[in-house]
Amino acid sequence: MSINPYESPKADLGLVSSPAVGQLPIRIEGHDIVVPSGTVLPPRCVKTNEPVPEEEMVHKRFTWAPPWVVAMILINILVLILAYYLARKKCDVTYALHADVRRKYRMRIVYKSLITLALFFCIPVVAALNGDVAIVVAVIAFFVAVIVLVVGNSPLKVTAHKDGMFWIRGCSEVFLDSLAEENMSRGQLQDGWQ
Repeated sequence: MSINPYESPKADLGLVSSPAVGQLPIRIEGHDIVVPSGTVLPPRCVKTNEPVPEEEMVHKRFTWAPPWVVAMILINILVLILAYYLARKKCDVTYALHADVRRKYRMRIVYKSLITLALFFCIPVVAALNGDVAIVVAVIAFFVAVIVLVVGNSPLKVTAHKDGMFWIRGCSEVFLDSLAEENMSRGQLQDGWQ
């Protein structure tokens, strides 16, 4: 720590790229990483594997629900919502995204929002033209755009959960290879761990 009184303070985020003593390393299975909730990935972009300052790490809470929850919509939408909130599992992960990758995801959300807004304003225009089929198509297109707007906005997603471990997909092959090399260099490979 510097004794310069004019130096800006540095926040201690508690980010550690290596697992704590006694904690298992990050496991790699195919295209997924398998981690417990609270994992902090190394300060390298999960898409490009470029170094990222620890101050720019992204902390995200993912939720996962078992596939059977979707079947609850056959009973009732309220049962689906209740089942989702009762069965979901939460996973907190801190990971790095390069500024260019973050910008790309941000622009994707902007484009999706503009398309959804345009389709919303398209509905009254089509209704004024008195085309029944065109109105139905415009309304369906709007609802599809709303769904697309809320899906796929994160570079990572949880694909499975078992015994407190979460399978996370979305990391690039280069990043996965670097994690495997890091685990091997630390001598942390175990049976079934890559």
